[in-house]
Amino acid sequence: MRQFPEIDPLTIKQHPNLVASLVDNDDPKTTWYFLIIDNYMLIADAMYFTYKDTGKSKWLHYQIEFPKHGLLWYLDSLRTKFFKTEAEGGLAKGKFHDEALIEGERLKLRRCFGLGADGRGGGLCVCNVGSQR
Repeated sequence: MRQFPEIDPLTIKQHPNLVASLVDNDDPKTTWYFLIIDNYMLIADAMYFTYKDTGKSKWLHYQIEFPKHGLLWYLDSLRTKFFKTEAEGGLAKGKFHDEALIEGERLKLRRCFGLGADGRGGGLCVCNVGSQR
């Protein structure tokens, strides 16, 4: 698996491989960044976080990299497996993940469950794409 250096949240907006950015609808303090480097797609998020108890702030960021052909699998898997019932051809009852081997890398997609927080109701979400060989 190709390794990429961590993004710098202070300079990502000027990154030459940045193809799109999107402010998170649920949390306007978070921005999602989409980069294409060679045959890889990088999705990163960044937000400036302030601790309520200390008033200190810092950048929080995360990124994931995978072969860009994996994005097609990811979107297709969401549409055909996670947004359909078992009877409609979706995931079998009790199965909460899908995976594929794309360009030598194993990509995984799984559901996670939440109980809700901050006055919001709980729910079911697709939460993770992981890549590993």
